[in-house]
Parts: sequence; structure tokens; C-alpha cells
Amino acid sequence: MRIAVVVYGPLDQRSGGFLYDRKVVDRLRERGATVDVVSLPERAYLQSTLTNLATQLPRRLDGYDIVLEDELCHPSLLAVNRRITDTPVIALVHHLRVNEQHSWLRTQVVEAIEAAFLRSVDGFVCNSTVTRDAVREYTVPEPAVVAPPAGDRFNPLEAATIRDRASQSPLNVVAVGTVTPRKGLISLLEGLAMVDHPWQLTVAGDTQTDPEYVSRLARRAEELALGERLSLTGRIPDAQLAELMSDSQLMVLPSVREGFGIAYLEGMAFGLPAIATDNGGATDFVTHGENGYLVAPSDSAAIADHVSRVAADRELLTTLSMGALDTFQTHPGWADTGDAVYSFLSNLATGQSEPTPPGPAGEAHTRVSE
Repeated sequence: MRIAVVVYGPLDQRSGGFLYDRKVVDRLRERGATVDVVSLPERAYLQSTLTNLATQLPRRLDGYDIVLEDELCHPSLLAVNRRITDTPVIALVHHLRVNEQHSWLRTQVVEAIEAAFLRSVDGFVCNSTVTRDAVREYTVPEPAVVAPPAGDRFNPLEAATIRDRASQSPLNVVAVGTVTPRKGLISLLEGLAMVDHPWQLTVAGDTQTDPEYVSRLARRAEELALGERLSLTGRIPDAQLAELMSDSQLMVLPSVREGFGIAYLEGMAFGLPAIATDNGGATDFVTHGENGYLVAPSDSAAIADHVSRVAADRELLTTLSMGALDTFQTHPGWADTGDAVYSFLSNLATGQSEPTPPGPAGEAHTRVSE
């Protein structure tokens, strides 16, 4: 099976979506598929639509058995796809851009372009049931497979170490992700400012993507008089990130929207309960009161309440931490994720009408082909 995987830029970047794409590509190759990565130039959103004028790209992609497109590339591909006539085109969907924070006008533009792209493809690989349901608002997401990411990039922390760590003070809170408005970090600061117990927050993630937002975050921290209780590390190597999560006790990332939220799951390898939002993919594996808490986006008061509870009750923190570690240990690994995608694509390439069997990493929904 020959597969073209279309992405923006190189695949060696470490954010959640790029990690997912890279792991899937690696597993597809291990299963014997020939995979070529087609890297498109990433420009400003509207400028990216110019790629649709390329005359060679559709002909190049038509030579494969399957074209797998990262949905984040959608402004560059909606017209390209209409000129691919002999090859199934599958969208790999992490989250929809229309669900990010935009002005009203930009939301209308993104929605129109993204909806057109979703209707231009022949099937979907989604990273969560929430993502699949988001696609359903614009088109019928069939055939499709839900193949959740894994969190096994790091070796898990020993349970005994996690239990011992729970009693340490101040409460060490970590947020991992690119510092952008979508991550809800200002709401996090406002929530922590209401917590009376000692705490320390470290935000680990790229601070270069949106310097204006980073400045807003710093100003809000100054207004809240957080002082040295807040630390922004920028992007750090994996070894340093693993050390940071080993020393932390709680992961809080109240994103406006997450298609899945690999950071939460990776934190659970270190026994970090997750405080996540209730409108994203984290609802597939964060169970309220068992391995973390779910809050509404921008609900700073709820963040304050849950952080205060675990800061005051370290037995509760220990119970949640063990629940988080158990979730990590029972969650499918990257091999399972890749196998679910491989089976789904293989069925499509060979024209099989039967759905991919729901395995440990994926549930599939496939239309009978005409």
C-alpha cells in the first residue's frame, strides 16, 4: 500500500498533532506500507489557499493508493482534492480550526473554507469521539475511524514515588502546551490567584508562536501579583519535560478546545491528575473525580475550587494520582493507534466494505460502498 501523508512543514516538531502524525507514519511503515511525506509550505491562513493553484500537486497525489491529509492543512487543499480523481482522500482530524478563538468575521471565513474541505474528502481518521462529532456538524463523518493518541512517550513514574510526592508543599502545578489563547492560560492564572494554599505554576511550551498573547499573560500575572509563583520555560527538551512532570503534582490546562489533549495523558504517566475542560477530547479519558476534574472553559472559579481541594487534602490528591496512573497504564499505545489507522486505510485501499473491527485503539464506522 502506497500512502501520501500531507502535512505542513517537517514532521519532527513536537506538538501534539505533529507527534500523532509522526507516530502514525512510523507505524504504517512498520506494517509494510510505503509512506511518502508531502510537506506543504505553511503560510498565513488566507495565503495558504494559494497552494490550491498548484497544478502538479493533484497529479502527484493521484498516483498513490491512499492520500492521508492532516486536516490543519485544509486551506491549502480544498480545491486540490476536487482534482484528485482516482485515489481516496482521507482527512486526519486533530481538531477543527473553526473551534479556535477568532473574531466573528474570521470565524465565518474559516468555517466556510473548513466546511468545504471536509466535504471534499472520502473519509476521516479522528483522534477522539469529540472530534468526530465536531466533523458531524458539517458532513457525515463516514467512513471513519477513531484512533486515540497514546501517552507513552515517557516511561511511567513508580507508584511509590507518586505517593511520596503527594505530601510535598507548595503544590506544584504544571501546564504543558504552546502558549496561545486556545490553551486558556489566563483563566488558569485567575483561578490559581483565588487559591489560598501555597502553589507554584510552571508553564512548559513554545512562547514564540504568539508573542502578543505571551505579553498579555505576563501582564495579567503582574495584575494578579503572582510574582515568582509563575514560571514560563518555553519549549524544553523531552528529558527536561520528564523531570518537570516528575516533580509536579497536578496538570491543569483549561483549553478552550482540545481535539484530544495528549499532554493530559502524558502527564498521567507521572501520576498527574488532570484538570481539563469538558468540551474537548479529554472527556474520552478524564473521569471527573477519579483521575482529575472537568470544568467549563474559562471557569476560573471551578479551577480554584478543585485546586484548593487537592492542595488541602493530600489523601485525595494521592487517590486521584493513582487513578491517573491507572488510566495511563490501560490506555492504548502508539502501536495500537497506528494499527487502527493501518487497518482502516487498508480496507479503503482494497475496496472492502466491512468496517475496521473496533480494536483497543479504535472504533470504526464505515459505509458500504456503492
